Amino acid sequence: MLDILDELLSEVTSNKHLISLAVELGAMKVPVVSEAEKQLTVGPLPKISKSTWQRFRSVIENGADPLGIFFSLLNSPEERRSNGAVYTPIPIVDAMIRWSVVQSKPERIIDAGVGSGRFLTAAGKAFRNASLVGFECDPLAALLARANIAVLGLSKRSIVHLNDYRNAVLNDIKGQTLYIGNPPWVRHHLIEPKWKTWLTTTAHELGHAASALAGLHVYFFLATAKLMRRGDVGILITASEWLDVNYGSLVRGLFLEQLGGTDILVIEPEANPFERTAATAVITGFRSGKRPSSIGVRRIDNLKKLGS
Repeated sequence: MLDILDELLSEVTSNKHLISLAVELGAMKVPVVSEAEKQLTVGPLPKISKSTWQRFRSVIENGADPLGIFFSLLNSPEERRSNGAVYTPIPIVDAMIRWSVVQSKPERIIDAGVGSGRFLTAAGKAFRNASLVGFECDPLAALLARANIAVLGLSKRSIVHLNDYRNAVLNDIKGQTLYIGNPPWVRHHLIEPKWKTWLTTTAHELGHAASALAGLHVYFFLATAKLMRRGDVGILITASEWLDVNYGSLVRGLFLEQLGGTDILVIEPEANPFERTAATAVITGFRSGKRPSSIGVRRIDNLKKLGS
């Protein structure tokens, strides 16, 4: 696959190329396309040859995410920082899906920060009858997610909202909801004051205190705890700092109470969980409904140990 991507680098050199690709691959057929996304497609866009978009389609069908890879290559970490766009490596996605298959039988799957759709499409393939719901704030990323969804034949049971997950209102369903994904990696100093007020107020409603120093992943844990119903299941990968810093006490409290935490897998920096990001990551599994009697805790220093 790397050889193919290297060849395509000379043909896909801008975000406008990615927009053209997304449209050619069927992004506009996945509901509900926002006005902001439509605006991206207005005006002259570079022509994408049939052979190029067919090669992208083939790579996607074989389980890779070339659109997400090119998005990360064409947009520097500094450019992606405001949205916290750090995309999850496929081996980690696959490991989290394997956990989900064992732990859940969802009627609905929620990805709070869908990005290019890695988790949502993988979950859609694993759970063939579940509805797929994604939330994303970046219109370009949302278009790429729609394109991946369309290529994999998941359009009819998918919906992507260009909306902040903290604003999410979900319909009640009879079955189980699976919450899965990688919340945006945004530091506290980039979070708007109105959302810091939301954090404090919402945490208080659930019986917890909150700190304005919390990163965005803490907000997403809180939003998930607020949305979950008894029996719902979740698995998220985030920075591990909430395990031991003062402002992580909110997540620790949610993990033990509302979320019903069951599993913690710490991925050490030497495992390089996210390229060019020297961070310790943690995969957190939980099941709402009761406080856990025990919690499974592991640490790994190599991604090859994910399946062990």
